[in-house]
Amino acid sequence: MKPISPDCVVFYTVSQCYVYAANHLPERLPFNAKDDTFLPSIERLNELQSLLDHEYLADKKSLLIVVPNAWLSVSEHQIKHPLSKKLAPLAALAFASESTFAPPNEIFFHHHVTKLNKDLVQLHVVACSKMLMDCLSQPFQADNRCYQLISQQQWDAQSTRRFACYLLSRQGLARYQPEEDKRRETRHRWSAFVLMSVLVHGLLLGYFYYLTDEQDKQRVAQRQKHTQQLVLPTQGTVFVTRFLTILRALPHDVRVSALHSEKDTASARLTLTTVRLQTLLTQWQQAQPTWHWQVSSTSPQGTSMGASEDALEVMHVELLVSAR
Repeated sequence: MKPISPDCVVFYTVSQCYVYAANHLPERLPFNAKDDTFLPSIERLNELQSLLDHEYLADKKSLLIVVPNAWLSVSEHQIKHPLSKKLAPLAALAFASESTFAPPNEIFFHHHVTKLNKDLVQLHVVACSKMLMDCLSQPFQADNRCYQLISQQQWDAQSTRRFACYLLSRQGLARYQPEEDKRRETRHRWSAFVLMSVLVHGLLLGYFYYLTDEQDKQRVAQRQKHTQQLVLPTQGTVFVTRFLTILRALPHDVRVSALHSEKDTASARLTLTTVRLQTLLTQWQQAQPTWHWQVSSTSPQGTSMGASEDALEVMHVELLVSAR
């Protein structure tokens, strides 16, 4: 049975049929002692239903119907052996069939099992016949409207808060539907499987991003480890001094493996990425536009550093600079 979130609650009594919004329930229930004496006739129930405010009920999509205990079959049975989840509904249906004098396929019931001790359980059963269920719910059987019927005893056992109404709707009287129980169990298993699958995939995705981040950090550390800083001379001509200043300002990911300088010319062997070479060469030409800059590759092919993009391709080049 699918639970509902009731818009309103309907209370049947022998004198009137009360309707309250689920969020404006009364502090005291409208039941009185006379309600526990007998079940009104069909004609009397029709009179009570004719007094309902149908305009108010028109926009209500879900209702919880509460009726006096005496109108239903309420019984308790002590059983001297454990009841499994599959056996309990069958036992409750058997007791409900005896008390309502109706065939099993025309019985609406709800059961609750309480364990008294190791070898004794108590089975609480609330039931009614299909004919009575149809009569009590007849005014509320509109299109796309959901309703559940419970006893006054079930209502008294719960709070009157709206969330409690949702919980009470799970206790509504319903037919015995073993196939529905199997479908519900299957849905629960699939829901648990999907939840577990999402959780596992989320963990794997997080671990993948963690490994990727660690790999990037290791690659940067490896580049910095292999970057060698030459001990550059501190004296020379004005040209050589300016060229040495440029080399000292190189980023940490640029490796200088050799250096040679003369009066108006200098050369250096560099290891750097393609994008870094293009950026530095542009900066050098803008800073020293009168110098002649020449770059030649000393390796036939670049060596990849773990990335597929050309911008991260590492090159070994010979830089030749001369004053014009």
